[in-house]
Amino acid sequence: MDKKVKAVRELYEREVSIRSKSDKIRWEAYNLVGHRLKELSACNDCPVPELRPYSSEGTKAVDTLVKGLMSAMMSPNSRWFGCTVVPRKYVQGQSPVDDMEYTSYVVKSMMNEFSHSNVYAESEMTAKDSVIGGYSCLFIREDDKGITNFQTLIPWRCWFDTDMFGNPNAFFYRYTLDGYQMLERFPDMDEEKRRQCSRNPSGQKFDMLFAVVDRKMMFDEDGSSLIFSKNMKYAALQISLNDDTIIEESGYRDFPVVIHVWEKDSDSHYGTGLVMKYISEFRKLRKLGLELGISIEYINHP
Repeated sequence: MDKKVKAVRELYEREVSIRSKSDKIRWEAYNLVGHRLKELSACNDCPVPELRPYSSEGTKAVDTLVKGLMSAMMSPNSRWFGCTVVPRKYVQGQSPVDDMEYTSYVVKSMMNEFSHSNVYAESEMTAKDSVIGGYSCLFIREDDKGITNFQTLIPWRCWFDTDMFGNPNAFFYRYTLDGYQMLERFPDMDEEKRRQCSRNPSGQKFDMLFAVVDRKMMFDEDGSSLIFSKNMKYAALQISLNDDTIIEESGYRDFPVVIHVWEKDSDSHYGTGLVMKYISEFRKLRKLGLELGISIEYINHP
């Protein structure tokens, strides 16, 4: 096995082990409020069976809370992201611009960037993910036109690690591609891998792991530093778990995923959501809804 793949897999498997301790209650919380049911039903390794909520009160409570968060997010008083602008003399063309004008220019540029992106549409889903399951993952990327796009990732496919200050320094996303998708997504694959994808493109399934790691934290067994993406702070690897090979290696200057943890948990850095915290109350709501439905059915059809 390649040394880089081995180091990344060890870190990934460690995160899988850490999160697995709270996975069952996390996905039950999703079920109890009817969140992401389509994705959960398509999840082959989901730790809990699909549940019928029977009561919409829990869903309404979560929706009301999230709508309140979204309205607060639009206010400049709400700290939904952090930004520090350091005024300095800025020269635009040939005319000097003073500090206040430069600060105004930066703020307008930021708001213009957000306005042309889908951040507000995606933020509602990320808010629900964190309120219910404790954390959410928002992937940031630029399209061909240079416009920033945000994509909310399915939480149970995501794992991450943090440094001593709670800042994320590693991220893992697991997904599946068939042969056609592999050839389209990775046109620069080596010839042997291309032939493998072409043999039975629709019938083959490739278990893929997208890993973003701080290259300075990756070491070999003997303690020597592994060389990842020299010119980038964060290395990005597309790894085929079928045969533990690197399909693509690139990098990022900044961490490409926004990870929000609702409430810190002493057991792990994946946090606790409000629904997880009060899951016994949501279980009672589900039971009451079921009993009410049975009672109504009995009255109508004694």
